[in-house]
Amino acid sequence: GLYERGHEVHLFCRDDRPLQREGLGFVIHGIVAPASLPQAGANRPVLEKNLAYSLAVAQRLHKLREQGIVFDVVHASNWNAEAVALIRSGMYPVALMLVSSLAQIIRTEGWEWNDDLRACVALDRWQIEHAATVCVPSQGVLDSYRTYMGIDVAALPDLVCTPLGIVPDEALPPAPQHDRRKLLFVGRLEYRKGIHTLFAVLPDLLPQFPNWECHIVGSEGDGALKKQFLDRYHRMPWIKRVIFHGFVAEEHLRYHYQTCDLFVAPSLYESFGLIYHEAMQYGKPVIGCFTGGVPEVVEHGIEGLLVEPDHPSALRQAMEQLMRDDDLRIRMGRAGRERVVRRQNYRTMAECLEQVYYRMI
Repeated sequence: GLYERGHEVHLFCRDDRPLQREGLGFVIHGIVAPASLPQAGANRPVLEKNLAYSLAVAQRLHKLREQGIVFDVVHASNWNAEAVALIRSGMYPVALMLVSSLAQIIRTEGWEWNDDLRACVALDRWQIEHAATVCVPSQGVLDSYRTYMGIDVAALPDLVCTPLGIVPDEALPPAPQHDRRKLLFVGRLEYRKGIHTLFAVLPDLLPQFPNWECHIVGSEGDGALKKQFLDRYHRMPWIKRVIFHGFVAEEHLRYHYQTCDLFVAPSLYESFGLIYHEAMQYGKPVIGCFTGGVPEVVEHGIEGLLVEPDHPSALRQAMEQLMRDDDLRIRMGRAGRERVVRRQNYRTMAECLEQVYYRMI
C-alpha cells in the first residue's frame, strides 16, 4: 500500500541472509543477532534475547546511515521490544504499533510472574512512553494497556488509532459442497485463542448437525488442550468430523477460508483481529467475541455474531443460529466481503499511516 502511494519501503527481520531485494521496491534486511546479552542480568533469558536483537537492529540502521542510506521514519511493533535500542539512540523518529499487551497475556495464560517477565513489561512501558508516536490498531487494545499496565494515555506525546488491513483476494471461492458444511477455526491451540470454548460446545453441536464438519487449523503448542479433548471424546461417533490440520502453508490456509461455510474464533483477546477479515474477504460469516479490537473489525449482527468471551452457552447459541440459517450466513458473508473489499483494507491502512508519518517528519 505504501509502495502504491509512491514510497520506498525497507523491511528488517530475523534472517540469515543479510540483504534481499524484492519486487515492488522492497528491500528486506536480514538480521542475525546473538542469542543473548549476558550483561542484561542473570536469569532473564527472554529479556536478554529481546535486547540482543533490538541492539542488532539499531546497529544495522547505524551502519546503513554511515553508508548513506537514511530513513525518514521507522515503524515498529512493541512486541519483543524490537525497536527499544533504536528509540534509546534517538537516531530516527519511531512510530510504535501496540499489539496484544504482554501484561495481559501473562494474566490470560496464567503464567507465573518472575524477574524476567517483570523486566520485559517494564521495558515495554519504557518504549511506549518514549516513542515519537504510538499507534493503536483499535481502541480495544488501548484499553488493555490502560487496564493491565496503567499506561497514562494523556501523557503520551502522540497517540493515533491506525486500523490494520489485509490485501483482499479477488478470486471467487469454490462452489460450496452441499453434502457437507464446513466450520473453520484458525489460530494457535492455546487458551487465549478460545479453543477450549469451542471444544466445550462441539460435543453438543456436532450430533445435532450431522452434515457439518469442524476443521481446526493452527499450531498445537504443547498439545495439552487437544489431547484432553481427544482423550475425553475419542469414542464418540462425531469425533471423526473434527479434523486437525496443524500449521499449514499460506495457500492451504487460503483454501480453508475459501471452502468454509462459517468461521469461528472465540478468542479471549485480540488486539485487532485480522483473522476475521481473512475469512470475510471470501464472503464468509464470522463468530467472535466482544473483546479487544474485535467489535471494531466485525459489526455484530451485520457481518457476523459476537458473544462474551469464555462463555460456551453463548457461543453455542450463536453457532446454532448460523448453522441452521443458510440465508443469514449468505447475507452476513456478503456484508463482510463488502467491508473488506470496499471500506477497510491495506489501502485505507496505508493512507492512514502515511498521514502519521508525514506529521512525524
